[in-house]
Amino acid sequence: MELLKKYKSILFLILATVLCFVVANQIRVANGGTFVSGVMYFRYAGYLLIALLVFRIGVKTKLFIVHNLAMIAIIFILLEITFYSLLGAPTRENKDFAIPVLVNDDQKYVGYLPPKDTVINDIFVFEGDTSFNVEYSIDHFRKRITPGPEGNENSEFALFFGCSIAYGYGLEDDQTIPYHYQSNGNIVAYNFGFNGHGTNHIAARLENQDLSKQVDEEKGKAFYLFFWDHIPRAIGTMRRHTSWLHFAPYYYLENDSLKRDKMFKDGRPIRSYIYESIYQSSVLEYFEVDFPLSLNESHFDLVAEIISYSKKMYSEQFGNDDFYTVIMPTYVDYTEEELKVFMDIVESKGVEIIDLSKMVDYGPKYTLENDGHPNNSYNKLFTKELYNKIK
Repeated sequence: MELLKKYKSILFLILATVLCFVVANQIRVANGGTFVSGVMYFRYAGYLLIALLVFRIGVKTKLFIVHNLAMIAIIFILLEITFYSLLGAPTRENKDFAIPVLVNDDQKYVGYLPPKDTVINDIFVFEGDTSFNVEYSIDHFRKRITPGPEGNENSEFALFFGCSIAYGYGLEDDQTIPYHYQSNGNIVAYNFGFNGHGTNHIAARLENQDLSKQVDEEKGKAFYLFFWDHIPRAIGTMRRHTSWLHFAPYYYLENDSLKRDKMFKDGRPIRSYIYESIYQSSVLEYFEVDFPLSLNESHFDLVAEIISYSKKMYSEQFGNDDFYTVIMPTYVDYTEEELKVFMDIVESKGVEIIDLSKMVDYGPKYTLENDGHPNNSYNKLFTKELYNKIK
């Protein structure tokens, strides 16, 4: 009994901590694994009680380093609780960042691609109204089918690489950029874009497949449709990694040489673990913090090197150097100086740039209803401008 009295406060802290975590976990399980609004208060309380327990032990044992570390933890937890409240006690996901098990699949090397030989129906409903209801036709090589007339011996190919802009998110097969580009002449277009992709996916796809085997025409051009967010995607920032890119190709520079090491998740495991552990911090979310904190020339250099490498592989497969990086007009989240520095670096590596960033004042007129992706009218205008730049 004397022992129980002596450590009564410590035992109370331990029991209260266990209770907090049990309650939080039971609510999470009842809601399909999601920490619904407010549940994080129980987890924060559990963390706070652990920190208080460590603080108490540090005081009793006179281990002041333990005492000081516990104080820092208490301050940080209180900050988390404060900013969680300021954010409105948002729902927190319990996300699984495991690498998917894929056998004999292009995705094992390239990252996520659309399923082969299928038609995907995509419906977007916003506040009860259907913004779009479209179908994406996918071929055996996991690229989007571009309808159009059969090519002939005089036809030229046009390959399009990029993200959802090239893919044609929210649009029918006959509304995409590759489709409209064909109207400029005897051209057969091929759509290698896909939702969420970045510069790194283009290089991985060219590494993994000889794309010339999918193209019947002997001569033509390739276009990489670039917009600024491809840089955060290619370097795997914390926000991009934890949103959808943990399973994306990991490229990096080592002594000015481009290297590939699996995917972000397993190619840089320590950084991935840190990102996955802290990305839902309320303090970081409130101040909209991402890591790295800002983009710099080393990031531009990496992306430019990936583009140059992609051009090199394209040239080896198709026997020409007509590979263009097209700067897309989209919502601006960069400075003019940043864009100029980036373009200068890309051009210094022998890649030709077509700058269409100021083609239009990008906004609702050129986007899908209730969505920021380009609409059919934008794609028609863009393809005419693009063709006029290179003809």
